[in-house]
Amino acid sequence: MSTVPQQYLFMMNSKFMADCAEHLARRILESGPEPYGRIRFAYRSLFQREPEEFEKIAGYGFLRTSGGGDALDTFKRYARTLLSSEEFRYIE
Repeated sequence: MSTVPQQYLFMMNSKFMADCAEHLARRILESGPEPYGRIRFAYRSLFQREPEEFEKIAGYGFLRTSGGGDALDTFKRYARTLLSSEEFRYIE
């Protein structure tokens, strides 16, 4: 099975994906106050695994520098990024 860029763009720009990202962002924020704990929660929820060290560092960097907006907006962007990953989109 293969996808074309238009399928990926449609998925990422759809209202459904925006709603999923917002729901996930709210769950991440409710999981606790500690940034790395939130990242671990996101990975456990989406991928059923612990994040690798580089994923924790990258996630923390993304959250710290994402800027603009409140915490929910920042975590919606982070959730959307994780939801768009190949690991989430494809079953191996």
